[in-house]
Amino acid sequence: MADAVLGERARPPPPADLPPGTTRILVLGDSEASFLGLALRYRQDEAGAFVAERGVGECSIFAQGTRAVEADPPVTTSCSSAWVEDTAALRPDVTLIVMGGAFLNARACEEAWLSRYRARLLDLFHRMGDGAGRIVLARVPYPMGRWRHSDVQHRVDCFDAMLERTAGVAHADVLDLMGHVCPTPACVAESQGQPVRPDGLHFDGVGAEETARWTLAALRRPLVAPSSGHP
Repeated sequence: MADAVLGERARPPPPADLPPGTTRILVLGDSEASFLGLALRYRQDEAGAFVAERGVGECSIFAQGTRAVEADPPVTTSCSSAWVEDTAALRPDVTLIVMGGAFLNARACEEAWLSRYRARLLDLFHRMGDGAGRIVLARVPYPMGRWRHSDVQHRVDCFDAMLERTAGVAHADVLDLMGHVCPTPACVAESQGQPVRPDGLHFDGVGAEETARWTLAALRRPLVAPSSGHP
């Protein structure tokens, strides 16, 4: 299984090709999903898992336009445009959704925006169906450093509360990434002497290893929604 760890778009092998009991995990979302997914993949063997990462950077769950990346063909700016196709093709045991930058939208506490976001998620869940396996929504943690400005923490609270309500309606699970990384509003800055999120937003490097191990362990057991959010 170690040979399949590398490769930005790793595809989970059929269950018969993996050791018995291996949990096949698909990570969807924005750039935070990409970074966390990669951190999970580096730790997958020790956790008895196989991780496929399909995050899309610099995107919105709504946007359907395209952007050019240097000389490459245009790529979609929507985080969710391929969710249905990805789950149908990969058929994971668990689909983890991490939309860690959504709270950067200035409207993230407006009910109209939250309702539209919730409707989009519920529509995607319906269309993904059983192909997604167990759907898990991550409560995103507060950002740090240059990302923490104006009312961003309040926006995170609004966004996470919406995710919890959506999970309840959809009978999905909730991964309390917020509670793990930010047990207090100050958040955990370092692990093993290295930053957990070097740029204040994305999980990366040695400092992210503990979060990756915690996440993989959590995804391999039933999850429950937290009883309350952060102040």
